[in-house]
Amino acid sequence: EVHMLQESTCMQSHSPQRVVYSVEDVAEMLSVSKGTVYNLVRQGKIKALRIGNTIRIPKQSFEEWLSTSTN
Repeated sequence: EVHMLQESTCMQSHSPQRVVYSVEDVAEMLSVSKGTVYNLVRQGKIKALRIGNTIRIPKQSFEEWLSTSTN
């Protein structure tokens, strides 16, 4: 698991800046389960986009939610 994390960090440094996160990305950043993130999205606390069957969380929406929930 740690090895995979290092690889993804490495890959991200070579890719353009991300504008959206997956539910899994946000769960990892917050150290919570994916279910918790899905609940935050379902409750409308974090604004998200549905693209087909996937949910993507715009970076700006996540950062806004994070700044308001930590104040």
